[in-house]
Amino acid sequence: MTSVPDRHAPAAQAEIKIHKKKYFSASRTWDVWNKLTARDVFALTQMPHFEGIVLFAIQFPFPFSFPHPCLTPCQHTHTHDAKVRCVLPGQHVYFHQNHPIQYVYLCGLVQQFELAPGAGAARYALLMLDDGSGRAIEVKIPRRYGLELTTGEVYPSNTLIDNLNVYDTWGLASLFINNKPIHVGTVLKIKGTIAEFRERQVELKRVFLVKDTNEEVAFWAGVAKHRRDVLSRPWVLSSADMKFIDDQVDSETRKEVERKNARRAKYKVNMERKAENDEKRQRQAEKKRQLFDAGALKGSDVIKAPWE
Repeated sequence: MTSVPDRHAPAAQAEIKIHKKKYFSASRTWDVWNKLTARDVFALTQMPHFEGIVLFAIQFPFPFSFPHPCLTPCQHTHTHDAKVRCVLPGQHVYFHQNHPIQYVYLCGLVQQFELAPGAGAARYALLMLDDGSGRAIEVKIPRRYGLELTTGEVYPSNTLIDNLNVYDTWGLASLFINNKPIHVGTVLKIKGTIAEFRERQVELKRVFLVKDTNEEVAFWAGVAKHRRDVLSRPWVLSSADMKFIDDQVDSETRKEVERKNARRAKYKVNMERKAENDEKRQRQAEKKRQLFDAGALKGSDVIKAPWE
């Protein structure tokens, strides 16, 4: 386990423990949509061995730009002495204290909407969400593009979110949710994963229209409840809980090894059976050939050319 200082904890609890990833399934924040504010998302931290893998970092001594090969997770700037930093997809686990978080649930109004700049416009649209927490966060909307649009398959929408469509009319982007146009000021609830491009953003997975103020108030009540009941104190995992999870992991590992061994044994039996059948067919073919050749005239198996 890794110990890190908790800036929000009292002095008596200044050290909290980051548990191994195999224990994350026992956390109340891991496999759930965590109701947070945009400021909370920016405040989440990353710990060593849980972030993406840095592929390369190059500094150019002059203004330099190029089409990025991947909007996520490659990050770069186009200013003087530009640094290009490309990060391979890794674990991308974020933490609130020692609570592991991968899914976030936000509510806010649409502040801005546009297509991603340059070549990225065919792949992504960008929505700026303001929830009044003091920080607005960029929401990345993945679009269907390339082969996905030429295979002839029918999709519910032209994005990877079934109820959301993005249209581009002469460079002017428009957004429709449940076939209703979305304007600046529309209040949305969004679910997504955390991404990084220049700064932290959310990659959209689900989106919902907020019907009225009561629904919005209910959401913020849920945010307060999640913070009070879960996020306000460090995640504590007892030795008994860890042993129980270890036993489960060991049991699942043994079962997986047994399944692999059974598949290998079955494959070996099938290959041996196939070899036997091939050999049997060859023997039968040889017997037929010998039977057909038994009454043939000598030399009839040789066909000479006219000039021979």
